[in-house]
This record gives sequence, structure tokens and C-alpha cells, in this order.
Amino acid sequence: MKEGVILAGGEGTRLGENRPYNKHLTLVYDKPMIEHTVEQMKALGVDHAHIVSSTSGVADMFRVYRDEINGLDVSYHEQYWPNGAAHALGQTALEGAFPVLCGDTYFDPPLEPSERPTLYWNEFEGAQNHSVYDPETNIIVEKPVRDIGKRAIVAYYYDERVYDVIKTLEPTERGELELIDIHNWYLEHGVELVQYEGFFSDMGTPEGLLRVANHLHKKAHPEVQKAEEAVSRFLGKANLRSVR
Repeated sequence: MKEGVILAGGEGTRLGENRPYNKHLTLVYDKPMIEHTVEQMKALGVDHAHIVSSTSGVADMFRVYRDEINGLDVSYHEQYWPNGAAHALGQTALEGAFPVLCGDTYFDPPLEPSERPTLYWNEFEGAQNHSVYDPETNIIVEKPVRDIGKRAIVAYYYDERVYDVIKTLEPTERGELELIDIHNWYLEHGVELVQYEGFFSDMGTPEGLLRVANHLHKKAHPEVQKAEEAVSRFLGKANLRSVR
């Protein structure tokens, strides 16, 4: 059986509003956020997903889905205190290479599966608000203040060694155990870096959530995409005439 981990914690503060339920149940176009992530897990060949969330988050999702989400078997793991994403991962215990996804990330087309530790990166505007890979130093930097490119780390495959790594981590300034320290450990000890060139968005912000909704709307209604392309071509020609 192939397993994976979905990190579905967080209070949804980046979405800018309080809600009486786990943010991963927020509707994104035609279904809750968590279901988009589940579809990605299924595309990676995962048979069973371990979902880690707060006590109330687990209760919310179990109330809605029980032990299956869209045909994927799931189990839940509680993170009793918000001690960071790496600490959340430490609530599971998997063997071999396995995918780890944040529950608010969206990919189209799906990621390619891997059989070894892998870090997937994607270039996009706003990458500086994420963990960014610096090829010059071979280090991943959290929200870099200087321009080191836009290679944001967006998904991961770890192996069972990650649990020993988590035990050695020290809390950051925020008092949390962070995934970036795991990423950098794997960079030192061997990991494959793979560029993801498809459509990626972070659904944890209003802007990112809207990007995904618009993307899905255009897929469902190709005529919208064609109309936008026609307008773009017209505006391009109009600008060209004005220059002349």
C-alpha cells in the first residue's frame, strides 16, 4: 500500500477572516480545498493518506468525510499544539519514499510521482513569500529578503529518515519546527530537485484561492479562455497601432 501525508493545520489567518470550521473545508470553485489535494494524492498513486490537523480540524473533517475522501482511504492525526509543519509531520510514521503535500496547494497537471526523496520547485510571482531555493549556495531560504530567484519549494517526497531529522530540529524564532530545516537536511544528504512547470497556486490566501477558482472556471468553460485570448490579441494590435 502506498501512503502519503497531507498537512492540513493552520488557522486560516492568511485568508483574512474567521471561520467556524477548518480552512481546508473552504469551497474552492466546485469542491472543498482538501478534495483538490486528495485528487493530487490519488494521481501520485497513493492508496492511503494521513491527514494531520489540529484537534478541531480533525473533528471537522471526520464529521464530513469519515475515513474516505473521494475514494481515497484516509486516517487522521491530531497535532495538539501548533508547533509547526515539521512537528505535524512527526505525528505520522511512514516508511520508504512518500509524498507530503500541504493541504492548501493546487497543481494542474498533477505532480509526477517519485521513488526517492524529492523537492519540487515552481517559479511564480510571489515566490518570495515561500521557501525559495538558492542554486548559488544550495540552500533553501524562508521568505528571502534579497532576490535569489523564484524557485519556490512547493511539494516534497521524504523517506523514513525524516522522523529522525525531526527529533534533532530546534524551534525557529516563531517557536515552531519548520519544514525548511528538513529540506536543507536533504539537500546536504542527497535529494532530487525537480522543476514543476504546470499551474501551481497556494489556496491559503484570497489571491491564490481566486487564481485556482478562475483556472478551474476556464477549464470548465473553454469559451472564457478563448474570449480572453481574443481580447488580448485585440489590445495587442491596438497598442501596436498607437505606437506607430
